[in-house]
Amino acid sequence: MTDVPRIGIVGARRNRQGLGPYMARFFHELDASVTGVLGTSQASADTAAEELRSVGITAHAYSDPTAFFSASDIDAVAIASPHESHLSCLEHALDYGKHVLCEKPFVWAGADASAFDPGAESARLARAFVDRDLVLRENVQWPYTLAAYRDLYPSDAFSATSLEFLLGPAAHDSGRITDSLSHVLSLLQVLSPLDDVPLGGIEFEAVSATELLLRFDYPGQTGTIATRVELRHSPQPPRPAGYGIDGRFAHREIEPESYRMSFHDRADSSGRSVPLSDPMSQLIADFIADVTSGATAFTDGAHSTGPQHIAPRMRALLELYDAYRERFRD
Repeated sequence: MTDVPRIGIVGARRNRQGLGPYMARFFHELDASVTGVLGTSQASADTAAEELRSVGITAHAYSDPTAFFSASDIDAVAIASPHESHLSCLEHALDYGKHVLCEKPFVWAGADASAFDPGAESARLARAFVDRDLVLRENVQWPYTLAAYRDLYPSDAFSATSLEFLLGPAAHDSGRITDSLSHVLSLLQVLSPLDDVPLGGIEFEAVSATELLLRFDYPGQTGTIATRVELRHSPQPPRPAGYGIDGRFAHREIEPESYRMSFHDRADSSGRSVPLSDPMSQLIADFIADVTSGATAFTDGAHSTGPQHIAPRMRALLELYDAYRERFRD
């Protein structure tokens, strides 16, 4: 298609820390029309539509998935609902020929995730979208921060033998694994693509309701990356975040009033920093461009949001989730 796509939002409210309202506003700011919202009930959908009207977005409220996905004025769908609903939404999108930007984790099944294979389901769906010439992207944003990271730490090349990552999830049980680790894995996939090889050396150094420290070896195509993840329970934003490649750590800071972001050199006492463009806005701009141009194939090696990255990431996420559940049985 050549026109800017018309967007439907699944889960346009902020329930369960959802990103639907932010997605809707970014689409609107980037001149894509948000024409529909799907809620779990008509009352929920009406409330979401009313909230969007307050920021200048006029969208029809749906509670019937078939009516929503078959709507002729919706070209693409942003799935921002809880992960338990993703599989059904993705199947509907395939049935009615809609492009999709899906929240992470891509497909899951709650506490019974091991009862099916998220990697196999992801691979099946990714191939189906490509075969139907439909754009499929997952909302993993951290790869879009690498340009700012390289501004903070200029270098001709990164050897990427180690990665340290800090995140502040709202969840404090196994939900922090599914909420957070797709971000870590997506960045690793950009540093070194992941084959269908198991992770190594998964170890939990410390676990409490407020903190989790995790190590694992990521078997990238260009070599193993020793990875350390710290998850600090953070119920309210702004949440702590940042990462370091080969020991050079960039701490993300957010100005509360303006929501402007920046990366700061944690080891520099002078406070050296660089501006950081909002990665969600960049991802949504790329999604709009892909839908407009028809870029549906297994591409996007620069940001690891595309269909060829989703299934390997889901397999690795399930490994980490199963290791957590095996050890802590929460």
